[in-house]
Amino acid sequence: MLRLIVFTGLPGTGKSSVAEGVARQLQIPVFGKDWLEAVLSRSGFEPNTGNIQPGSITYDLLTALAKRQLALGQGE
Repeated sequence: MLRLIVFTGLPGTGKSSVAEGVARQLQIPVFGKDWLEAVLSRSGFEPNTGNIQPGSITYDLLTALAKRQLALGQGE
């Protein structure tokens, strides 16, 4: 059985901490929007410029990562 668990909520409420704890127990990968945004920022990419809406690129990246992990059977 493949599963994808998504945590949403307000900033600073502990979503990442809870997600990491659940991932350890279930032995499944974790992907975080903030982590991806930090990498993009360090590389000089700013998603707030041009036609790209804030955060949209990170959601696209998260979706691609999740789809690939599920295709590989990494959510079992």
